[in-house]
Amino acid sequence: MLKIFKGVERLHVIKASEILKQKDIVISPRQQYWVRMPDGNEWPYKELVRESVYQATKIILGDEFQSNETNRSKFESLYDLEIVDYKKLPSVEYLCERLKSNFKNIWRCADSAKWYILKNTNLFTFDWFDSEVNYLGKRKEKIGKGKMSIYPWVNELRIGDLIFVMSKNHYFGTAIARSEYNWRGPLLDIGGGRKKPAIKVEYLHKLDQPILHELKTHNRPTTFANIEHYSFGLYNTLSFLKDRLPGVYESLNVVVQEVEYPSKVPSEALEYIGQSNPPSSIISFISDSPSFKANEVDYEKEHRRNKEKGDFGERYFESLIEKNPDLIELGSPIANIEKQKDGVGYDYMVNTEDGNLYYIEIKSTTSSASTPFYMSHNERSFMKQECENYRLIRFYDLKQKRREGSFFVLTANELKSGEFDFKPTNFEISRTLS
Repeated sequence: MLKIFKGVERLHVIKASEILKQKDIVISPRQQYWVRMPDGNEWPYKELVRESVYQATKIILGDEFQSNETNRSKFESLYDLEIVDYKKLPSVEYLCERLKSNFKNIWRCADSAKWYILKNTNLFTFDWFDSEVNYLGKRKEKIGKGKMSIYPWVNELRIGDLIFVMSKNHYFGTAIARSEYNWRGPLLDIGGGRKKPAIKVEYLHKLDQPILHELKTHNRPTTFANIEHYSFGLYNTLSFLKDRLPGVYESLNVVVQEVEYPSKVPSEALEYIGQSNPPSSIISFISDSPSFKANEVDYEKEHRRNKEKGDFGERYFESLIEKNPDLIELGSPIANIEKQKDGVGYDYMVNTEDGNLYYIEIKSTTSSASTPFYMSHNERSFMKQECENYRLIRFYDLKQKRREGSFFVLTANELKSGEFDFKPTNFEISRTLS
């Protein structure tokens, strides 16, 4: 253990963060490393360590304290807190464009109920909703109080939309909508026996106590509207997050890298899923004339991405079958499905209502239908063995946030017909016995 952390417990780090809230600390991007605290706040690493050491030992660290990789790694492991490298964050311009391309709508929503209630639920609502009125489909002029906010909330907010929870002066958190307006519920009790229709949200980040964002806005901003309707807009909102909450900024960057954010994949089925015929051609990534050019490949990251794509597709398959047992044409609706362990050569055993048994293999990509897919030697052998009862489902163009995607189905006979080229990508080498 590094001497600098001797005697420093996690409670001292938590206490230090509370003290930093009371100090007039000048927060600057020049402070490269930031620590994200359990209450949602973030503080410069050096400032937090100095205050933590002082709380534990009353020792004041001077210039001899260096922020090197060894002590940062030890800090993270000792206190189970994440450190963000500010200099590795993407530009605001880049993230702004990525968010706009990944989310159909990006909203700004003020804390229009009571934050101490909202932050402890996965529901969000407005204090002045009339629970006796179904606003869906009502013309804006007929809504009455709050019509400029109620109309888009009721008629335009969609599952998967990004919401920045920000009042005129304060930032509260960031969330993704997981349901749309429904007059019948879910309902949220905001006190005094008043229940309001609410939407389900999944918070990417929320603060126990809001912080000032100091962004210029109108005197009386609309409670809920597209974020570009405000003078600060998306660009300035992201600039604020990058400078004050870089860990939150980084989490938004992770969100747009779809396959790297499996915890945010909704468990329910895609809003739109279309079945297509197999593509006329699938483009191979393997060149007949290798270039032998050097490439830097992060194999661990690549393996993780591929696994997350596979898990993503399997969860969608399960949810789709649950909602539509006739999704795959097997002659009879699916009665039950059973996930298989690795190594058996397929992903799911499926029983249909007429008593037949099928073996389902899932292959998934966020790319186009013409992207090649891969089979292990074991998977290919099983496909040949169980030819008549084998189906391969290829999901493609999957977009988690927009809840869209397509798929096609291949039988073993189609795969073996000669229309598909099985190219070896790896070789097992062993000595030939004489």
